[in-house]
Amino acid sequence: RGADDNASGTAGLLEVAQKLSARKSRLKRSIILLGFDAEEKGLLGSKYYAENPVRDINNSVMMINMDMIGRLNDKPVTLGGVGSSGIFEKMIASARKNHTLKIEKNMGGMGFGRSDHASFYRENIPVLFFFTGAHEDYHKSTDDWDKIDYKGEKEVLDFVYDLIVDVSQLEEKPAFTEIETNTTNG
Repeated sequence: RGADDNASGTAGLLEVAQKLSARKSRLKRSIILLGFDAEEKGLLGSKYYAENPVRDINNSVMMINMDMIGRLNDKPVTLGGVGSSGIFEKMIASARKNHTLKIEKNMGGMGFGRSDHASFYRENIPVLFFFTGAHEDYHKSTDDWDKIDYKGEKEVLDFVYDLIVDVSQLEEKPAFTEIETNTTNG
C-alpha cells in the first residue's frame, strides 16, 4: 500500500538485518528475519509460515513485528504484546536506559488478530509489536515517502536492534504468557 503501511516496516527489517549481519559476533542465537505478504487478506503469509516454519516453531524465542513504524514525529512508539512474556518489561526498561525513545507499552496485543504477530502468538510464542500510530493517510495513495519521519524510524530501529541482541544473549528463551488484549500501561 504505502510508505508507512508498510514500506516503513519492510525498510526497517532490511536495516536491522544489515546491522545484525555486520555485528554477528554479538548474537548468541540464530535470528530469522521474515517479511510477510497478505496481512490484510487474513494474515496469509505469517499464518502459512507459522504452520510451515523453516525450523521447529517451538524453538522460536519470540517474534518482533514492525508494522507502520514510519511516523513517530516526537510521539511515543506503541509497543504491543509486552505482557506476552514476563521478562519483556524488564528487558524494555533495561534497553530504555540507552535510548531517548518514548514508549507507550500495551500489555496486550493491540488487536491480536490484525497483524502478523497474531500468527505467532497463537503458537504460544511471545511477541512484541512496534507501531507509531494510525493517521489520515492509512490505506490511501497519500501515504507517501515525504511524510515519513526518518529520524524517528531510526530511533525505533536502534531500539529493536538492542532488544534483539539482548534477547539473543539470554540463557533461556522468554516464557510465553497468555495475556488480555485490552490492557495498556505507559
